[in-house]
Amino acid sequence: ADRHGVPLAWGRDGSEIRLGSGQARFKAGPLTMPYTPAYIAGRHVIDTYQQIQRYDIGGRLTSYGLKPAVEQLGLTRADREFVPGEQIGEVWRNDRDRLLRYALDDVRDVAVLSDLATPTEFYQTQLLPRAFQAVATGGPGEKLNDLMLRAYLMSGHSVPTAQASRDYAGGHAELLESGPFWPVVKCDVESLYPSIMLSEGITSSRDTLGAYLPMLADLTSRRLDAKRQSRSAPTPEERAMWEGIQGSFKVLINSFYGYLGYGGGLFNGYDAAEQVTLSGQRIVKQIVANLHEQGATPIEVDTDGVYFVPPPGIDNPEAEQTFIDAVAAELPEGIRLSHDGRYVGMLSLKLKTYALLAHDGTMTLKGSALRSRRMEPCLRDFLTDAARLFLQDDRDAVRERYFTLAERMRQREVTANEIVQRGMINDETLNKFPRLRKVINRLPQQAMQRSGSRLEFYERQDGELGHIDEWDHDENTSYLLKRLRDVSERFRPLFATDAAFDAFFPPISARTNMAAAREQEAAEQLGLFG
Repeated sequence: ADRHGVPLAWGRDGSEIRLGSGQARFKAGPLTMPYTPAYIAGRHVIDTYQQIQRYDIGGRLTSYGLKPAVEQLGLTRADREFVPGEQIGEVWRNDRDRLLRYALDDVRDVAVLSDLATPTEFYQTQLLPRAFQAVATGGPGEKLNDLMLRAYLMSGHSVPTAQASRDYAGGHAELLESGPFWPVVKCDVESLYPSIMLSEGITSSRDTLGAYLPMLADLTSRRLDAKRQSRSAPTPEERAMWEGIQGSFKVLINSFYGYLGYGGGLFNGYDAAEQVTLSGQRIVKQIVANLHEQGATPIEVDTDGVYFVPPPGIDNPEAEQTFIDAVAAELPEGIRLSHDGRYVGMLSLKLKTYALLAHDGTMTLKGSALRSRRMEPCLRDFLTDAARLFLQDDRDAVRERYFTLAERMRQREVTANEIVQRGMINDETLNKFPRLRKVINRLPQQAMQRSGSRLEFYERQDGELGHIDEWDHDENTSYLLKRLRDVSERFRPLFATDAAFDAFFPPISARTNMAAAREQEAAEQLGLFG
């Protein structure tokens, strides 16, 4: 529009779109990303690329691009039109109707993701003194600041300044067992920290009006009511509405503890935050002790939940719930222990790094070591397949996958889509990977990507990085083989000795004798009995 001098007068008052000066920051879980905000009078600009990242709290998605996200969520329509990027010019010249169908289907996919990811923020606008766009981009600390400020201003009361940040004790996380386990159940405390704050009356010492805990209690009551309304709603539309409302309450409720330790929180309180976490540690440790006493095998503890192998005979959801109720019988008043998942098996590797095999066959990988988005897709697929096969107790198949992928790398049979790496263009990434600057500088002017965009690249045989569009079977095979061995290191905890691991996953290079390498584990096993 700027190039052709077309004014974008999209405002309800006839005004033009306005771009923010400089970059704003958007927070989704632990990630903080830069973006350039846009403002249109009387309207709200909501970016589904941002919202789907907030929606994906569990880290299920490996890509937040439009088509990969829709596909991984199982929402791709059977009649959806696709046009590969390199064919767009030709299709525009020869079959414009097809290209228009493709463009409209992109818009429909955005609507699908919007319906899924934005209700939480939309319903928060009914609670917060913020516009929809500001709610959708704001962090939880900012939202609670607004709620507290409104309460204090309505009472004509002065407002404190934020306490200086300091360290304090965190939640209890512990790896109790490693290896494959079957079957596995997870229990967790419902809203552990908010429950502790309410049951023990813990709040910031500087909330002189006493507004914080009543606000938390009211939101908790409203959420429970919304959940009841959802269960009894007569239509899918009403049920979706009440689910969105209760989800909005849940997000705010779970922010009340974090706000106490938020450096920008005007009513923060680090003593109170530490008191909450110490109480949470005691409760979770008590749950672990109760599981042991009831004959279960706890595997991993993570702040408010425990994965465990139930005792023999506890093998259906009803029996598991009854067992969890027995474990919870001695917990403090106001603390509710819930059944939070059941799995065929769990591959526990190290703290906060594990794989879960669900009863419907789906695999979930947890931990950045297993699911880094910068990892080459062929290596991510190998990790997923290997974890599944280890849980199926098929070690021979794992080793075969390892050698098969290594040989494909040696023979340059991998495709560009299998070895592509993705990184966000920002100062942090460019400082960490300075060779990316050369990739950007080589791009044609029309293909230059701005800060905040994602860049797709690979390592060439000469050791330099190349844009994925430049790939011509010139990938660095030595680098890929080393990366394959490196990702296999995730499974080292499954082996009794380092020698056993090295025999199972031997280092492979372009000069490796593959036949001898395949025989290495057999020799190692014979050596154990020699």
